[in-house]
Amino acid sequence: MERLRRHHRPDDRADLQHHRSRPVPPRDRSHRRPPDARRAAARLRFRHSRTRTAPHGSHGITTTTDGTGDQVPWTDLAYDSKVYTPNSGHYVPQYRQLGGRVYLHLRLSRADNAPWTNGETLLTLPPHIRPHRTQGMVGQITGSGISDSLTVRWEVQTDGALRVYDQRGFTGWIGLDAGYFVN
Repeated sequence: MERLRRHHRPDDRADLQHHRSRPVPPRDRSHRRPPDARRAAARLRFRHSRTRTAPHGSHGITTTTDGTGDQVPWTDLAYDSKVYTPNSGHYVPQYRQLGGRVYLHLRLSRADNAPWTNGETLLTLPPHIRPHRTQGMVGQITGSGISDSLTVRWEVQTDGALRVYDQRGFTGWIGLDAGYFVN
């Protein structure tokens, strides 16, 4: 016991000298896979990031097809055309669903040129593309009364309400080109 106490005293370094001079035994690496097997496992594990068919393969975005090669069409969303008008025929509210992700695009102005209100509901999404939790997105704005950021916050609620949040009370068009997850 005395030897143990003496061995662990911080001021007695002479007793620890034998620890430094002892050779370290070589590691037994026989349990490891050969280098070729390790490289093959790495190729399998990270194959998704080396996809040549999809430029965004590492982000999970492959193409705008449904998996069979057919293009997934944009589908019009119902909105109140007496209150809102699209900037052009290319910006009517539409969606496209690819797997568990829904993409929205629209550019709308108020028909009466009144200012946008904070939390205004522009439309309600159909039940099959409603998220299970509120999803936030960032959109763009333009028009009078804008002297700072040209962005606006959008939310898709679980009841399907598509709402815009901005407290500036601006007039002009607002746009959204974004996506959210439904699961």
